[in-house]
Amino acid sequence: MLSKRQMDILVLLSKSKEPVTSGWMEKELGVSDRTIRNEIKLMQQNTESKGFL
Repeated sequence: MLSKRQMDILVLLSKSKEPVTSGWMEKELGVSDRTIRNEIKLMQQNTESKGFL
């Protein structure tokens, strides 16, 4: 299950027409660049463990 922050990251990514940086998402979500990268890493680990990637 995804956290609210992870869902927010996915929404930003899905709405973007161009590649985005963690720095840009940091400003949009009001969290640190490191937090964004950690959340993405967790999402990757969770999807891989469930066989999605």
